[in-house]
Amino acid sequence: MSDPAKSKRHTVPSGQLPFVKFSRNNVNYWNVPTVGDFVDGCETGEALAKSYLRFLREEKTCGGGYLQLIATDMFRQRDKLRMTGNAAAEAVDGQIVGFLSVLDKWLVRAAIASRTKPGEPCVNSVACNQTETTG
Repeated sequence: MSDPAKSKRHTVPSGQLPFVKFSRNNVNYWNVPTVGDFVDGCETGEALAKSYLRFLREEKTCGGGYLQLIATDMFRQRDKLRMTGNAAAEAVDGQIVGFLSVLDKWLVRAAIASRTKPGEPCVNSVACNQTETTG
C-alpha cells in the first residue's frame, strides 16, 4: 500500500523543499536535524535558505505563503528543545540565524532594486556594498 504522505510530497509544491516533511495528519515546514552547534546550524540554515530561494524562483505554481509556516515551525522546534533543556536548541538557533540572514540579504537587494532605475547609481553606498559583496 502506498504511503499518502509520500505521494502528497510530490504533488504539493512545498514538498520539493528538502526541509518540509509530510506525515498523515501534519506538515512540518522545518524538519531539520539538530546536529552540531550554533555555527554548524548557521551553515545549515544558510544552505536551506538558498534552497528556498531557488524554489521560489523556479516553482511556477508557487504563490508564496510558505515563509510564515517555515518560521513558525523553526521557532516551535527551538522552543520545544529549550523547554526540555536540550542543548540542540543552540543548533536550531544557528539554523534560524543562517536562514534569516540569507533571506535578509536578498530582501535588501530587492528593496534597493525596486527604488533604483536600471543604470542609475545606488544612492545608499553602504547598502549597495553589502548587497554586492553578499550575492
